[in-house]
Amino acid sequence: MDTTFYLLWRNWYIRSQIRNIICKHLVININSLKELQDNHQYLSVFTDRDKLDNKIFIRLKIQDREDFNQYVGSECRFVINDLELHSCRIRLDCDRVPHGVQRLSCMVDQGTGGSGETIGGYPSSLTELIVQTRQNNRHRSFSNELLDSVLCHLPPSLKKLTLPFEYDISTKVELPATLEDLHYKTSVSNAKKMVVPVNKVFVNFEVYIPTSRDLQWVHGQTWIGKIMLDRLAEDTITVGMIPSHIKDLNIRVDLEVDDGAFPEGLNVLHYKSYLPISRLFLPQQLVYLYIEKFSQPLPRDALPPTLETLEINIYDCALLPGVLPPRLKRLQLKWFQRHKLELDVLPLSLTDLTLDTFNHELKPFVLPPRLKILNLNTFSGSIKPNSLPSTLTHLHLPQFKGSLEHAPLMPQLSFLHLKELHSSVSPHFLNNTNIHNTIKIIGSSIDQEFNIHESPITSRINSIFK
Repeated sequence: MDTTFYLLWRNWYIRSQIRNIICKHLVININSLKELQDNHQYLSVFTDRDKLDNKIFIRLKIQDREDFNQYVGSECRFVINDLELHSCRIRLDCDRVPHGVQRLSCMVDQGTGGSGETIGGYPSSLTELIVQTRQNNRHRSFSNELLDSVLCHLPPSLKKLTLPFEYDISTKVELPATLEDLHYKTSVSNAKKMVVPVNKVFVNFEVYIPTSRDLQWVHGQTWIGKIMLDRLAEDTITVGMIPSHIKDLNIRVDLEVDDGAFPEGLNVLHYKSYLPISRLFLPQQLVYLYIEKFSQPLPRDALPPTLETLEINIYDCALLPGVLPPRLKRLQLKWFQRHKLELDVLPLSLTDLTLDTFNHELKPFVLPPRLKILNLNTFSGSIKPNSLPSTLTHLHLPQFKGSLEHAPLMPQLSFLHLKELHSSVSPHFLNNTNIHNTIKIIGSSIDQEFNIHESPITSRINSIFK
């Protein structure tokens, strides 16, 4: 076996393929230029094509202009393909970013770089540009001539662009035909300054809509995938009011909704109106649904079968069997206080459950057998046999001080949040080979029978209670 391995490992091509498979989607963080220099010989084995095809990112964080100048002059600079500039005082000089950088993240504010156009353009290797801000007032918009110029000289290879929502565009911006993803929350006036290639749809580009006139303009802009309704003068969303091409709708104003008013192709709906609703008229392709307040028990067949995430801020009615759709993966009920959970209420597909105010008896076999994440933020009752599934990876019980003696072993558990560490917890870690030593305990009490010195989480506990 060893001989076969070394014969294969001597083959340069096979060795590189094995390395790429192991490191696929990996981000390697380099925190200083010295660390870059010390590890250059190991990092340089990845070619630009290796990193691009396998989404391997070697990330360098630059804190100030002096670090940036040293990086640009370093012989090791071409190893880095993910560059983070953490200061608004670093000028966005396009021509100084080395070839090979595929992702660039930078900070800007109103004073970044001063005025004037950029020199040259970003390297053709750049596929992702992330622009952020540290404005003290995150609701105050700003403009920046240098950033305007950067957007006018985007590389033809760019696939993803992220802009801060506080940024106001001051000039026409022609987006490259290669762009696939645009993350930007902005006004209609800024959206009108963008020249978009034909047949593009940006589902993460969100436009604030304060007037019916702005909403009417969006009807002709099929490239816009997401809108937020805010401060509309109308009382009701009527049929045909929402453009049919919208995939993501965020309602932040108190509006009634007529039957059939939501587009059939809608995938994501945030209904943050404080008007309590008792009836749902939902499109059948919906995947994500957030409702601020639902005042009646959820009826059967009200939720589309495609729904994967359901969040209701205020829902204090009983959940009945057969109400939740069969593909639901994530359920969050922030205010669900008066009612118990019964058998056959939660679908078998559920993997993530949050009940912030639930503090009733947790009956056996109520929780789905494939559940991975459980958040019961006010639960302080008792854990009975068969009330928790063994598939949990994250268990959040920040008010729980009782015993886990009837809980099953959880071989995939990687995060536990308790108020008190009880002696019954120890076997769950002593017999768990996959635990990542990540245990968070709120409060300052540990059960006196719990033997810290026999537990593999000793160092973590000691660091909390020093």
